[in-house]
Amino acid sequence: MKTVIVTQEEPFYIPLSLTNIIKPSSCNISAIIVLPGVTGGLNIFTSIKNFVMMLGFFDFIAYGLVYTKYKLLDWFDFIFKPDRFYSVKKAAKKNNIPLYYFDDINDKSSINILKKIQPDVIVSIAAPQVFKKEIIGLAKYVINVHGALLPKYQGMMPGFWAMAKGEKEAGVTVHFINEGIDQGDILVQEKHKIAVDETLHSMQRKIAVTGAEAILEALTVLKKGQFDVVHPDLQKGSYFSFPTREAAREFRLRGYRFI
Repeated sequence: MKTVIVTQEEPFYIPLSLTNIIKPSSCNISAIIVLPGVTGGLNIFTSIKNFVMMLGFFDFIAYGLVYTKYKLLDWFDFIFKPDRFYSVKKAAKKNNIPLYYFDDINDKSSINILKKIQPDVIVSIAAPQVFKKEIIGLAKYVINVHGALLPKYQGMMPGFWAMAKGEKEAGVTVHFINEGIDQGDILVQEKHKIAVDETLHSMQRKIAVTGAEAILEALTVLKKGQFDVVHPDLQKGSYFSFPTREAAREFRLRGYRFI
């Protein structure tokens, strides 16, 4: 099946997912579309401010050091020869996958590209924009991978919120995209334990790897055309936005670290 991935660029977790998705020869990725990473109409400075408020100064610096390490591994991969990708761009380049950059997934330019490709499946991996009806209608299947056991923890940074709220297990969900946010019929769910020494960084890595496995499983059942879905009970669901300083305090009081 012709598959198009819609995502954003960052060095931490999405490239790790792509490493585990692209390697299987049965996975036919026809294109990757990259959208701007700043969500919710925020500018880059407001986004950085929010992360500093959540992480605190020292953890923000720690993430910055890891960011720098990952960027160097990406730029100088011919020297370091890492066993995974550290950018979406490099994942596409190394596998000869066409790469497109758009400001808005719902504008005419992206719609025209998708019409030209005629994908069977569109897969959203941390895509920071809501797909409108026209985009949803451009493929037989349009799915999203979300880092929580939906319908709980819809919204932003679900791994953080599962830890902050004291859950003992978390997971990922692959669901069909509708015009709601994280509310479509559920195709695949995978669970994993939250370790007592879990960090947000290790949790996000778990989500990236488990999410890739769930996407591959979803693509397999979609290709066969035989699958069952679970209709989420939205009355039992919950929605969370970007963590506040108070939420970060709750997270730390449970004994967790960010990195």
